[in-house]
Amino acid sequence: MKTKLLYYTECACPAAMHFVGFKGLGMQVVIPILDGPCEGPVINGEIRPLGADWNTIHFLGITSDVLAKYQIHTEDGAVIDLFTDGRMMPKYKSVPKNILGLKHYLSDYLYFREFLYFHTDDERYKWLESTPCFAMLSMKFRIKEKKLYFMISYKAYAIEED
Repeated sequence: MKTKLLYYTECACPAAMHFVGFKGLGMQVVIPILDGPCEGPVINGEIRPLGADWNTIHFLGITSDVLAKYQIHTEDGAVIDLFTDGRMMPKYKSVPKNILGLKHYLSDYLYFREFLYFHTDDERYKWLESTPCFAMLSMKFRIKEKKLYFMISYKAYAIEED
């Protein structure tokens, strides 16, 4: 098995989360996904501000189940719906070292992994629907127009059989 890079993105999400309610041992929040570029050897275009992350933040273990739905409009005219399912977990071993080093990237403290599920009516990208795909995410803060944003960045990969 080998991996194939699909694209890289850095999309903006407002730092303010919308509280939905409590579920089991966690709290549900929704975070809108605003926009961002998709640049890569397979997909080039823009994430449109039509989606959101639905998170369940667990009180024990400081983990978060992350489900997201958003849309990519490619430069060649395709519309690709993207659903993600994953988990955010703390990097327990790196937290004390990074706090002492005064680092400012949340990805220095958190570990994100997500499965990606694509859907499109465009035949050029239809193969993505039956291909296992994943991403490793990082998150940092950015101030834009005097507002605080989470910048979610990741590389999306397809898994190919040899």
